[in-house]
Amino acid sequence: MEKRKYKRLIFGINIYKSGGKKIGLTKDISASGAFIETSAYFPIGKKLDIVFELPDELRTLTTTARVISRRKKPCCGIGVEFEIKNGTVIKNLKQFTERWSTYMEQSGYVPYV
Repeated sequence: MEKRKYKRLIFGINIYKSGGKKIGLTKDISASGAFIETSAYFPIGKKLDIVFELPDELRTLTTTARVISRRKKPCCGIGVEFEIKNGTVIKNLKQFTERWSTYMEQSGYVPYV
């Protein structure tokens, strides 16, 4: 049984460092973190200032994420936990994931994992 605080959405969003360099693409995202497919190496514990855009609102979000895991298979990437500095990021991500999850469920869309 999964004990996640926030709904996780399988959805691809481009993630960038605050300087503009692309880190990778999310495989899944929630209000508290994401898995980012990337070939770049980031050590566990590394803090990243990241920027990304919610596609349905064209709203840019900026936050700090801490690398909490790394994976090589089935795809290379990192698990990050967002270090929320204000409630706006959580609120926007929670609304986004809930809205898109509902839409996907109602439309019968089943993402591949």
